[in-house]
Amino acid sequence: APRFCAEIEAGNCSDLVDEVGQFMGQTRPELAWAFGPGDGGGHSFTVSGEGVVPKQLLAEYWHSHQSQCEGWTFFPSRQPNHDVDGISLAIDGVGQIDANDMLVQTVVDEEAMVFDIVIWHPLFEQFNHELQVQFSFLLLDEVLGEYGTQGWVGGLEMKPLDEQQIDGKRVHRLKDLPKFID
Repeated sequence: APRFCAEIEAGNCSDLVDEVGQFMGQTRPELAWAFGPGDGGGHSFTVSGEGVVPKQLLAEYWHSHQSQCEGWTFFPSRQPNHDVDGISLAIDGVGQIDANDMLVQTVVDEEAMVFDIVIWHPLFEQFNHELQVQFSFLLLDEVLGEYGTQGWVGGLEMKPLDEQQIDGKRVHRLKDLPKFID
């Protein structure tokens, strides 16, 4: 743990990514993982089942057996990013998708107690449907957390939305979705 903290703080996280990626690939290739900020400072290590229930149970089992490690916080799923203004994904050769520019239209499904959403970003025009879905879920997980996305999002559709449609009731920026759900 101290070596990992020192490497991250020295800006050498890419070396750790290779090391941890190799280890996880050999021991638990079915689980996703990530480094991030820890609670109250320090760093975090997240292991995720990526929305697949048996994998999530494995991540929860791992988390229930972790020991305390100074300077580290461990999570069994992706947590919501509390700095929603800073949420973005850089896509090589295409551009950047920011939560500030992504639009979401919500429809409440009262029976299922979820939100069916339409989501759109102008760069989506350059992607096939599969990539649109992948980037949508990555950003939803950033804003709502992995379990928040699972618990609150029902149907998901990608189609053009326009800034003039923003009304704060049904259409908002992705970064405002947690406040709307609350």
